[in-house]
Amino acid sequence: MVKLRPRSRHRLRFQLAYQNAEPDKPNFVTPPTLGLGVPNQQVRVDVLKAGAPVRSVQRRHVLDRVFRTESGDPDVRAYRAVKANLTPFAGRKIRLRFAVVVNLAPIRVGIDAVKIKTKND
Repeated sequence: MVKLRPRSRHRLRFQLAYQNAEPDKPNFVTPPTLGLGVPNQQVRVDVLKAGAPVRSVQRRHVLDRVFRTESGDPDVRAYRAVKANLTPFAGRKIRLRFAVVVNLAPIRVGIDAVKIKTKND
């Protein structure tokens, strides 16, 4: 959990890469769940309310979807920056969720250099 300072600007930044280990299999399937009961192959990063269930994708729990793979996305992504504005959540506690759901084919995911930069107004 992260407590964001009130009356400040907050920017999230991190590096993300992935590689499907079996490119001949379906690449990404992104149902509205993080469960394994249905075909599911996704990488996602969300901003959650503090105390929200870690597997929830309900709107009342997810404040912002920062990143999500979609059906048809390339099988390989080299490290690239992902950015998000967290300023709307200033003064609140939030949870950053880095999630990988895999039940179709192996996938490798890398997350690096996670930072929240804060500037006072």
